[in-house]
Amino acid sequence: TLLASVAYLKDPAERVEMTRLVNLAFNVTVMSEQKVVEDCKAFLQSEGLLKPGEWDNMISGERHGTVMLWITDLVVQAEEKGSLTRAQADRLDFTLRDLFAKLDQLVTQAGNPPPLPYAMIVAFLLKVVLFSVATQAGMLLSQNRQASEKINDLDIEFWMWWLCTCVYILIYISCLQGLLDMQHILDAPYGRRLWDLGHEKHLRELRRFSHGLLNKATQRSRKEIMSVAQEPSYPFLP
Repeated sequence: TLLASVAYLKDPAERVEMTRLVNLAFNVTVMSEQKVVEDCKAFLQSEGLLKPGEWDNMISGERHGTVMLWITDLVVQAEEKGSLTRAQADRLDFTLRDLFAKLDQLVTQAGNPPPLPYAMIVAFLLKVVLFSVATQAGMLLSQNRQASEKINDLDIEFWMWWLCTCVYILIYISCLQGLLDMQHILDAPYGRRLWDLGHEKHLRELRRFSHGLLNKATQRSRKEIMSVAQEPSYPFLP
């Protein structure tokens, strides 16, 4: 979203405002995840992410949604002013929709994990059983092999026992591994969850990345202006 905003928005003021709102949305979402969003007004103002009056205009309990509305409104205004083409607005709208979906998922599901407090215990016990059964079966198989007197004469009884033991161990371990896989599916049925990350660690990095993009965009704009100013004109050419 930040890359698309800096690449498409030509007005420096709109560019700065978009990056500020994206950072504000990320900060509000992370603080909503940690249940401290209602106490972060002073912090957001000190970081320069929150302007006077914006906090009171946010919907309590849906502050991240309010910021998303402001971002969408900024894109619409930029398109109406001609700062964005229709194709650029569509691409930026697509990236914003993806951003909104992930932020909303982060807020709504972070505080509501699956009610499976025994998931880690189940995983640990299954791994212990897998290790103990495999170790015991291997030791037992080795002992019987060494104790067999007719191993060199191809004792049919021994090899039948050996084959049955291997099949039994394979089925037993497969069943336990299946239970372990089922535990992982029950704990996270839709794959790795977004809220498993320490998002608060990325707040400063995202802000520094935003400032870097804005500085690069400003340098690019200055170079474009200088190149246009220094470009010679050839009125005699068609």
